[in-house]
Amino acid sequence: MKQIFLNGIIYEWAMDDIMYQCSGMMPGEQCEVIVNSPGGDLFTGMAIYNHFLSMNPKPIFKINSMAGSIASVICLAGKTLIAETGMMFLHNPGTSFWETANADQMRKAADMLDKVKQPLMTAYCKKTGMSEEEIQTLLDAETYLTAQEAVDMKFADGIYSPDVIENKAMFKFAAQMKPKTTNENNNSQNLNKETSMKTEAEILAMEKKIADYEAKLKDVPSPDVTANMQSKITDLENELKTVKPLIQKVTDLETEKSTLTDRLMRTEVDAQVEKLIAEARLSRGENDSIKNRTVNKLLALKKSGAMFDDKVTCYDVELEDLKARQPAVSTSQLIDKMDNATGIANTSLKDELDYINEYNKSKGAK
Repeated sequence: MKQIFLNGIIYEWAMDDIMYQCSGMMPGEQCEVIVNSPGGDLFTGMAIYNHFLSMNPKPIFKINSMAGSIASVICLAGKTLIAETGMMFLHNPGTSFWETANADQMRKAADMLDKVKQPLMTAYCKKTGMSEEEIQTLLDAETYLTAQEAVDMKFADGIYSPDVIENKAMFKFAAQMKPKTTNENNNSQNLNKETSMKTEAEILAMEKKIADYEAKLKDVPSPDVTANMQSKITDLENELKTVKPLIQKVTDLETEKSTLTDRLMRTEVDAQVEKLIAEARLSRGENDSIKNRTVNKLLALKKSGAMFDDKVTCYDVELEDLKARQPAVSTSQLIDKMDNATGIANTSLKDELDYINEYNKSKGAK
């Protein structure tokens, strides 16, 4: 059975890691998902949940240690087992963009959080059979569930004991994980549509050739193989050796294509954010910290393709929300407004004094 690992915080690129791990699965093959995660990005988590939910047969989720926040939702997309010492953690969704938000934006954010909570409710209620009111009580209390409590409330289907093989595989996977880096290849700029079509055709041809060779090998009698048959097997194995470098070349071209696509997507998102900064709807932050955080969030939403509703993507909703922000008033504009206000006040006071002087003169004349 294929093993998939959901380990650590679910960042925006976690969907890419899951898709990469699932890439070698055969149609109809079942997978086992080993979970040890405190949670992370909600929209990325829902995309992973929907991916596993669409599998047939459904995955078997094994909560080795912790399934917290959005990770607790992902685990509900199939049969859920939890280790004797495992735990689940449930809470309401939250956000952290307050440093640039005004009161209206905070109210909008609160309404948005109420909306994005509904998919979580749907997943929890579907798995447990509990009502939304019962689930809401658990979310408000920020509930930690032990293994037995998770089973009793039907968040999990059973308790299991992790074996040595599972733990070794999990630690081996964790050791192999490396921080994401931007791997730009200068030659990727030369990748065009014709090359892409050629690459896809080569992949299909190579896959068919390998399948034909494997089918021929299955037909060879064993262990009583004649010298002639053994020679044929050797020839087929040698031919397979010549095919593998071609497959690697095709894989490298696919990687270049993927890298170029990512670069184009990042350029588009970066341009949108620079426009928001130019319109004073967003600040750069120290060392571009706010800009980079905004770019990464928008890029993750765009890559995931997650839908806010039937017609609008989560990326479009987030971008429109940023565009709707009121432009910030600069220091020079604020000084000008204060000077104008002071000038008006001084003019009004002078007019009042002139009126009093004229009145006193008229009284003195009489």
